Amino acid sequence: MSPLSLHAIYRAQQRLAPYLAPTPLPRSTGLSELTGFDVWLKLENRQHTGSFKLRGALNKILSLSDADRARGVVAASAGNHALGVAHAAQVLNLPRVDVFVQANAAPAKIAKLRRYPIDLHLVGERFDEAQAAALEFAAQHGGTFISAYDDLDVIAGQGTIGLEMMAALPDLDTIVVPTGGGGLIAGIAVVAKSLNPLMRVIGVNATASPSGYLSKRDGYPYETYANEPTLAHGLAGGFGRVPFMTAMMLIDDIVLVSEDELKQAICSLLDTDQLLAEASGAAGVAALLAGKVRAAGRCAAVITGGNIDAATLRSVLNVNESSANLEGTSTNNIESRTGVIELTSSPRMAGGNSAPYQSRSSADMRQRPGLIRTPNDPITYRLIGLAMEVHNELGPGHREAAYHNALVAKLQHTDLRFYDEPEIEVTLDDGAPVQKYVPDLIVEDTVIVELKTHRWAMSRDEEAQIYDYFAGTNCEEALYFNFGRPRLEKHRLLRPPHVRPRRWSPPG
Repeated sequence: MSPLSLHAIYRAQQRLAPYLAPTPLPRSTGLSELTGFDVWLKLENRQHTGSFKLRGALNKILSLSDADRARGVVAASAGNHALGVAHAAQVLNLPRVDVFVQANAAPAKIAKLRRYPIDLHLVGERFDEAQAAALEFAAQHGGTFISAYDDLDVIAGQGTIGLEMMAALPDLDTIVVPTGGGGLIAGIAVVAKSLNPLMRVIGVNATASPSGYLSKRDGYPYETYANEPTLAHGLAGGFGRVPFMTAMMLIDDIVLVSEDELKQAICSLLDTDQLLAEASGAAGVAALLAGKVRAAGRCAAVITGGNIDAATLRSVLNVNESSANLEGTSTNNIESRTGVIELTSSPRMAGGNSAPYQSRSSADMRQRPGLIRTPNDPITYRLIGLAMEVHNELGPGHREAAYHNALVAKLQHTDLRFYDEPEIEVTLDDGAPVQKYVPDLIVEDTVIVELKTHRWAMSRDEEAQIYDYFAGTNCEEALYFNFGRPRLEKHRLLRPPHVRPRRWSPPG
């Protein structure tokens, strides 16, 4: 996959200029007083469709050939992307637009969609269901599918928000971005880190749908996610592979906000700035008010949308007559200043599997493998990306050697130093005789790579044996890829504190 460049986002800005004016970026005196930071608000709720999604949809459609436009377009959405596609298609006189929206989307969004000359399909109760139906429809009828976030042209369109923010406030310290599929935060992160590498970019997930948080934590995009019910429909569902590969290393953190914190943010925006925002749009403000973003300095929160219906707004306003007192609003016990999470129930991954998302103490977070950031994250993220490319190109069902050779071929086109099937001698602490161990790869003297072609639930004995192998290398991590399932899976293990390297040194 080609990287997204700052130049591509500038090109998108030029492409959109005849159709869209920059949105306001006012300072919020009230929120600045409440949070102790210098808070500015990027008002994407002032777009034609009430949401930032118009930018990405319009840039994508403008990038299509005449033949692709003539075939019509297909989109899936929780509402706002559908509105963006519908508006863009109307402006550009597309012949056919089929939009798939989850049936429980906000009534205000569905009502707006019915005003456009489109074919509206209400499908399922989750975004992932609507998207699956849209992809099937596009395959059968030949329309061009316009992804809500998993597309570089869409991400470039959303990234124009970052260009406007940086032009207006080049001395920003922090940008706080509501995060669903990842297209918006990916585009903004590319702009922010290209123009000011010291700027922090913080994403905000709803606790009911922490796919971005889990993707950042585990180094793998949770492309589908069976979210719990949430007011933030636009943040529900999976985190896209393309945004992950584009910008996950540029995102400093992704934090979680509860339903009550989202409601409180909606109320606060009304009280302090007389701004109407939907729950998804208010997520960045919710994180600031709840203390989830530390040392924000001069910060900008993106208000991503304002499409909230009267009934939902009434229910939110009834929660609390005043948004001034924010104590005791969280239904989940989230330790806001350390990022340690304790939930009364675990969200589920698609298919009913339990996500690796459960109560852990601070010490446990530091000690357990695979749950913490390390200096080697850039290497492991790149390896995960290469393994995903191999999986997508080959698919499941090949022998292990095929995956091995394909991964080696990709590594040869990178600047990563690697050793193909090095032989390691391991002497165990318990006096057991020397063992020979041949991992598939060692990368940068840091990461052991093992490949599997079948589902593998690692037992404690196997895990202990793997830790023994650490003792024979200089490596700090081990990545175990499973190519044998429709979706690539991995294990990531970190060297335990009590295991130290003793023997192996790289050839030459």
